[in-house]
Amino acid sequence: MILGKFCKMSRLLNPVSYYKLSRWLHLRRVPLLPRLIKVCSEIVFHCELPYAARIGPGFQVEHRGFGIVVHPRAVIGRNVTISPCVTVGGRSGKYEVPKIGNDVFIASGAKILGDVTIGDGAVVGANAVVIHSVPPYSVAAGVPARIIRENINPVEFMNRPEAGQMPSEKKSTVIQMASAQDKPRILMFIHSMDLGGSETQCVEVACHLAHEGYSVTVGCLSTGGPLEAKVLDAGLKLAVFPVPRSLLRPNAFMQMLRLVAFIRKESFTVVQTNDLYSNLFAVPAAWLARVPVIISSRRDLSRWWWYTPARRKILRRVQQLSTRILVNSEAVRQELLTRDGFAPDKIQVVYNGIEATRFLQAAPPREHVLPGVSANQKLIIMVANMHIAVKGHSDLIEAARIVRETCPETRFLLAGDGEMRTFFEDQVRAAGLEEMFLFLGHRTDIPALLACCDIGVLASRSEGLPNAVLEYMAAGLPVVATTVGGVPEIIENESNGLLVPPENPDALSAAILRLLKDEEMRHRLGQAGRENVLARFNFTSVMASLRQLYKIPHPDAGLRHPLPANSLSQVNRGGENL
Repeated sequence: MILGKFCKMSRLLNPVSYYKLSRWLHLRRVPLLPRLIKVCSEIVFHCELPYAARIGPGFQVEHRGFGIVVHPRAVIGRNVTISPCVTVGGRSGKYEVPKIGNDVFIASGAKILGDVTIGDGAVVGANAVVIHSVPPYSVAAGVPARIIRENINPVEFMNRPEAGQMPSEKKSTVIQMASAQDKPRILMFIHSMDLGGSETQCVEVACHLAHEGYSVTVGCLSTGGPLEAKVLDAGLKLAVFPVPRSLLRPNAFMQMLRLVAFIRKESFTVVQTNDLYSNLFAVPAAWLARVPVIISSRRDLSRWWWYTPARRKILRRVQQLSTRILVNSEAVRQELLTRDGFAPDKIQVVYNGIEATRFLQAAPPREHVLPGVSANQKLIIMVANMHIAVKGHSDLIEAARIVRETCPETRFLLAGDGEMRTFFEDQVRAAGLEEMFLFLGHRTDIPALLACCDIGVLASRSEGLPNAVLEYMAAGLPVVATTVGGVPEIIENESNGLLVPPENPDALSAAILRLLKDEEMRHRLGQAGRENVLARFNFTSVMASLRQLYKIPHPDAGLRHPLPANSLSQVNRGGENL
């Protein structure tokens, strides 16, 4: 069954995609997998493009590359087109192998043997046997091949089908039709449909794009989370490519090939990834599928356990394949410039957007939203997942010890869930703070929760641009947050919120107590924060930035024109058949 699916997907691909993937893995010294991909390509397409060969960008094969054999040590330049049943160096063990220049066309059945060079812009005729070098901008034909025409314009002789399937005339028509469309087809990709900052931002952006008339599909690696209903309710397509565990398993490779086929079938012109795992999975697939605009993202400061030096290097190579890298704060941009060495013009800052109207509502009765919480208690909320310790839950629990001494009626609400929830619950019990903490788990009624609270807190040790802080401010809550990542780009200390150092429970508790004791400050900071969010962090700004990023590069650059009707007759009059 797996083989049947693989063969079905292969019909939608071409051997160049297999070469690119196997070459990419070979250069990174991945064992066995490059050879496996090469063998699969030979079985499916009867085309031998060894990953050791050096082949430049823009390389294409006609008719899926049937019968093509390229020597492992061959060197092929940019924008070369090879027709079926062509041999470039063959399988000989000789050291001398051909070198193919740029913008070369090799017709069906030709053989290029030995230590020869095919110059830039040259054309090799059908069934020609080339055993001597061919000068640039000339036509070689015959057995053995001889030069029958010189100083040619290679554009007159080129015929470059798209992916070995589509004649140039059809390709030109399709490109003209695509350029006539007002808006691109977009695939927004995210790891899962669980609640989280990146996930929520991805779905919100997809919904706004669809509202503006874009054709949008949401892709993910796992489904079943709370955001799935929002995607479907908005009328968006949801495409799932299930990878339940590691991206290094064979199933992940099969799903990646399936994604390549899906992208080509749906003719997406933009693929945007929105978190770490979608970067690693969908960016290579989009690159193999030749998507014109690939936008990867980085939304954190890479401070958690996954980011070892080796993995950072892999991620950097993957993100180099994208057209642009979207970051959600200047802090993350500086991280990519200094630690990862990306070019400044490759990185684009697009601040997160917030749908503020959801938070501009009257406070619902507390007993409906939070049963058992009395009206006279001061409520402090932190909205953060509990997958890793970097969100600072432990620091907030330590700060609560000090707060209890002065304001014992205060209650701390923790909205979010994850693998570390049990650890934090144990920490609360060990500190004797059970009556002060409510673990709410995943909640989909965050606006109603915030409307019931008095202070919003983020104790994080590392952030990109936290949605939680934007939501607190949109709800009019005064905010205490740590000075990490892009938080100082949202909050001006003492003006629209309070900033404290990370991993400092004493400073955190002192700021919380200031707000608990000063009602006028709470009101002033809450109002200023709301005005800041409404003005700067809205989806109008986000959409304007994305529209600029989605501009499709002009297709004419590097496109070859169809073969003129009189070109073959001109060559035939020269005495040979191309």
